[in-house]
Amino acid sequence: MAEAPDSPALAALRALREANVQPKAHRVFVANATCCREFGSDKILAELQRLLKDTKIRIDFSGCTGAHFAHPTIQVQMADGRRGVFLGKGMPLRGFAEELRAGKMPLANRIVVFTLNGRVDESTAFFAPQMRTTLRDAGFCDPTSLSDYLANGGFEGLAKALDMGADAVLDTIKQANLRGRGGVGFPMGQKAEFTRKGGAAPRYVVANGEEGEEDTFKDEVLLESNPLGIIEGMMVGALAAAANEGYVFVNHDYFASHEWYPEAIAALKKAGLLGRKILGSSFDFKCQLKISTAGYISGEESALLEVIEGRPARPRLRPPFPAQSGLWGRPTLINNTETFVLCAQILARGMDWWKGIGTAKSPGTKLVSILGVPREGVMEVPMGMAAGEVVVKMGGADAAKMKAVQIGGPTGGYLLPDALDFALEFDTRRGHALMGAGGMVAVPKGKRAIDLALEGIKFMEEGSCGRCTPCREGTHAMRILVEGLAQGKKSATADDLARLARGMGTTSICGLGQTAGNSFTAVYETFRTEIEGLLGAAK
Repeated sequence: MAEAPDSPALAALRALREANVQPKAHRVFVANATCCREFGSDKILAELQRLLKDTKIRIDFSGCTGAHFAHPTIQVQMADGRRGVFLGKGMPLRGFAEELRAGKMPLANRIVVFTLNGRVDESTAFFAPQMRTTLRDAGFCDPTSLSDYLANGGFEGLAKALDMGADAVLDTIKQANLRGRGGVGFPMGQKAEFTRKGGAAPRYVVANGEEGEEDTFKDEVLLESNPLGIIEGMMVGALAAAANEGYVFVNHDYFASHEWYPEAIAALKKAGLLGRKILGSSFDFKCQLKISTAGYISGEESALLEVIEGRPARPRLRPPFPAQSGLWGRPTLINNTETFVLCAQILARGMDWWKGIGTAKSPGTKLVSILGVPREGVMEVPMGMAAGEVVVKMGGADAAKMKAVQIGGPTGGYLLPDALDFALEFDTRRGHALMGAGGMVAVPKGKRAIDLALEGIKFMEEGSCGRCTPCREGTHAMRILVEGLAQGKKSATADDLARLARGMGTTSICGLGQTAGNSFTAVYETFRTEIEGLLGAAK
């Protein structure tokens, strides 16, 4: 039986892929993302280019693999598809280059080797349990190269979405129960539907990659490893929301993103994947980069709209919500960068694949970042994995030497070493502990609980935009009181701090002020005995 012909957008994508096919060759990638550069990745890249300049081996930069403990990494992809990840620090580059010249996969400093079908052949514990979806090709592609992205299956999700039509795409996202990966977990399908029904065109989409939350850096790795995946996901989301223009909103410290996104966008425009009648359809879309001008508060969705419009990062009163009145008063779909990449993957790989990962209520994968462990970095794991597997097994922490694991950012909670069975999914909560955006920090035993509270409230005070009095004055007052406790002054009672936290929580305009008090109350909840010895007498 003859094979069924491709539908129109898929046929156009296939033709585009064929026009961008590159000859098979051994390739070397040096991770040169923002987080890699302070470890000398630029020098390693230049030296390998010098050593291999008279060969057919291609030397390129890449984004980060997520293995921050191994900065800077070098990746090798042999012509037959075999892949290896190597420690760049201390690498004998001349010997490494000679093995490549001989057509061999190098041995020195090897961390992990993948077989042709993507299975881990040998690995550290950091890589083996991962289910890399949004980071599938992290470290093994030039982030700005359309040819690389197409060769790795890029724009399959968009092509299928265009052939399905906007209504079917929206239904698919809703059925998938794709929940926002920025922390709150609101269903993307509902947001897209609200945006579509929120008012007349023009409508917008925004990929939120500000990520100002302390000790969280998963978006940095994704932004600089898979920019074309983020833009493809934005286009699928735009189709569902009946939008035609988008912004990638990036943290002001992510310097590689500032360089790479304009290049990636230019490549898409040149190929006809941004602009009018994309892949021969009636769908038009344009996209641009916007760099954040401030810190943590810029990630609040209404504050980032203010920044894009050219004003200071200050949250808006809500309602109306962005889906009704966002950029320039028009309906706007805002989602985290990770959410958009997963959106395109669902369309490309299908519902059975998606529902087969994670849990019934929290399907799919989740990017998590971990600090304070021997193997720090960003990992992509199936939803429902226990926090202990990430921190102890993958991160290499010794639970006997830990005081706790902070989870959910500076206003999240703490997991004691005997509570690391905590499932990483949206609906699991223990007191203040929640998965949030996926940031975790292993706290050493010697750390004072009151210092954790002080660090948290200082961060919230510095992050406050100052617009509303409860947050501006409340974070300052709480910092003064907690600072006094840390200095042994018995400057406040538990009731004083609880009352202050409640006041901020019920009267502040945005989530920063509403949750700022958690920086103390979560610590008190977990380490009550330790904190009570520092408190003043109840009045």
